[in-house]
Amino acid sequence: MLHRLKIGSDYYSRLPESQKKLVNEYPDTVEKIKSCIIHNSELISKVLRNISSNIFDDHPFSFDQGKAINGTDKEASIINNPYGVTSGDMDKVRSTLKQFVRDWSSEGQAERDSCYKPVLNELVDIYKEKDRSTLHILVPGAGLGRLAWEIAHLGFNCQGNEFSLHMLLPAYFILNSCRNIDSYTLYPWVSQSCNILSRKDQLASVRFPDVSPSDLPKNIQFSMAAGDFLEVYSEKGLVLIFLVLIFSDYICSIPFPLQVPLILLCDSMAHKT
Repeated sequence: MLHRLKIGSDYYSRLPESQKKLVNEYPDTVEKIKSCIIHNSELISKVLRNISSNIFDDHPFSFDQGKAINGTDKEASIINNPYGVTSGDMDKVRSTLKQFVRDWSSEGQAERDSCYKPVLNELVDIYKEKDRSTLHILVPGAGLGRLAWEIAHLGFNCQGNEFSLHMLLPAYFILNSCRNIDSYTLYPWVSQSCNILSRKDQLASVRFPDVSPSDLPKNIQFSMAAGDFLEVYSEKGLVLIFLVLIFSDYICSIPFPLQVPLILLCDSMAHKT
């Protein structure tokens, strides 16, 4: 992104003065965008620095960003990109930053109410006569873990399952390192230059998390499992009871981008055969 800004600034510098006056706010805007990008980069570096080496059990995790984390010339280290980062990787990072908004900010509350609340309400209704601490809920495709956390917050034992490393690492940071509400700031839309009403929207900041992830009932088991669902839960003899939550009328009324599969796996009756 900084590389693209640099190219744009070079083009701007070659314009005649008469044309520069037509977009005289451009240099200031570039500096603001650059500042937001560097802030996001520092936040990502903090996320990576806080990852435990044993996050994946028998497969030690290590990440050395060199100058991108510890160097003094942050802007140069980001532009030079010595780590082989692809455009696909960057798309996933941008998507993950927006997922922070949906899952762990007050700005995402309305979207969570649309997508998660029906699931939570249904679970409470189905198991209103049972001791929730005896039930175990599995959430495949858990993303940054908010739905799984909400289920655990209700008193169910819950495990989220996620395959994407781009989701697992920030989820680990949020669930294990964030203690205070709204303790971090990010700029999730800074790399988005289309479908915005103003530069103010592009430069808008969001604080997270909107709750304390450690605020869970005592004696409730809550965890995230990394890996492909069919491989992680392929243990012979394990019986999984599928609980399919269908809200056909409700889903049809949701705009397309918000339509998500509302499917949970419940292993409250899981046993060894």
